[in-house]
Amino acid sequence: MNINQIRYFLAIVKTGNFSNAAFDCYISQSSISKQIKALEDELGVILFTREHSKVKLTDAGKTFNKYALSYFEYYQDMLVSLEYYQHCKQAIIRIGSIPIVSSYGIANKIGLFTKQFSNNNICIDMYENTQFDVVNAIQNDVSDMAFLRLEFLENIENYDISLFAKDSIVLVCHKDNTFAHKTTVSLQEIAPYPLMILDPHSSINHIIHNEFDKLNLPLKIQCVTTRHKILMEILSTNSAVTLLPQNLVDLRLFPNLKIIPLSNPIYSKVALVKLKSKKLNKISTNFWNFWQEQYKLDKT
Repeated sequence: MNINQIRYFLAIVKTGNFSNAAFDCYISQSSISKQIKALEDELGVILFTREHSKVKLTDAGKTFNKYALSYFEYYQDMLVSLEYYQHCKQAIIRIGSIPIVSSYGIANKIGLFTKQFSNNNICIDMYENTQFDVVNAIQNDVSDMAFLRLEFLENIENYDISLFAKDSIVLVCHKDNTFAHKTTVSLQEIAPYPLMILDPHSSINHIIHNEFDKLNLPLKIQCVTTRHKILMEILSTNSAVTLLPQNLVDLRLFPNLKIIPLSNPIYSKVALVKLKSKKLNKISTNFWNFWQEQYKLDKT
């Protein structure tokens, strides 16, 4: 028995099937199936019953689950405790982020941190992806903490949150667009026009859908993409419009674009988050505390 087998077992219990567990653990479904079969052979019991695409714990599986949860928690505690004695080992901070690192001063603050703790042989392991994937990375212990938007973050009560930005959603269009001369614009005015928006794995996508639904407005979508810079590149030579957080719109890079505030403001909150149950190593704890102090300084 090894720790990866325990991790895979717990992932299957959490997700309810092998394919989702394999996706969350970043391995193939055949690999996770082989590991669980090897675990069952070693223990001499069947842990799961298979029913179509879903699995259920057997009685033996339920008993094993209790011990697996405790074992994995003790294993995590052990790693954190031992790291204090590993003076020669490189200190790794695993940080997830949606694609906002260059837009909210995050990269600059990470640079300040590495300079302040330059004697600690730090390695910042950054994982950038959609909100959906970054949240999965936190929940599956791939990342220690992450920069996320708080809207539609499920089970938010399970997270420690260090809020550092409240960003306004704005209309973005080409300077020649009919909206460009307006000082503000309403969603009712935008509704007749096709929108280019971020993909459904982005919380911005959910914010836009939610606001249109509240007003019972149709949402005409012309283009969907995973990156906000792609939207702005298209807008630079296109008559379409988009809705984005204002801090994501860099007019220095895209001087042909225009920002128009919404007449009824919509906001998005950005924060550094971690699971309350997550025990951080020493250098990750230093980064968490450093970030909170930096936010206090920014507000003064």
